[in-house]
Amino acid sequence: PVLGDQFVFISSTDKKVSDSLLTPALLTRGQSEATSVRIDNYYTTVFPIKDYGGKQIGVMAYIYDAEDLYGTMSRIQWGIALLCLALLAGIAIPLFFGVRSVTRPIRRTADMLKDIAEGEGDLTKRLEIIKQDEIGELAGWCNTFLEKLQVLIGKIATNSKEVDQAAVELSGIAEKMSHTATETDSDEQRAGLEQKSQGE
Repeated sequence: PVLGDQFVFISSTDKKVSDSLLTPALLTRGQSEATSVRIDNYYTTVFPIKDYGGKQIGVMAYIYDAEDLYGTMSRIQWGIALLCLALLAGIAIPLFFGVRSVTRPIRRTADMLKDIAEGEGDLTKRLEIIKQDEIGELAGWCNTFLEKLQVLIGKIATNSKEVDQAAVELSGIAEKMSHTATETDSDEQRAGLEQKSQGE
């Protein structure tokens, strides 16, 4: 049989497969250089054939049924993709929980300090120290600060009560002094009137 008016088909182990894959265009490409193409599950290579003198005498086509090879490659690609996903999950999940274990105590500390700063704070609350790491140390120092602040505010409250009580006492004394001054003034006026009336 003649292919494309310039190629004569000589032999094949599976004529049906070679007839469906070999085209004049592919054979023409094989005249100048070795060329490989994949068509369906077949790997086809065409290359020039030369005699001992270096003269080109034809084109040879090698067709390989690579269905098993392509199946194996596909399984390897899927295996690599699954391995990459497993590695990604193996890195991302611990990273997520690691970051969360750091940010959660910091968030609790920030919330407590915000509550205190806004004036609604309960100074009897303390941060829970879960780990003896930098975050635990931060919580410990925050607790120490809160204890000192609680003692200081307690002293201020006690002093404020004492100042209130002293103010009440001073107010009472001032009122008594005012009352006494008024009585003294009245007594002096009466005494002055009596002296006037006796002098007349």
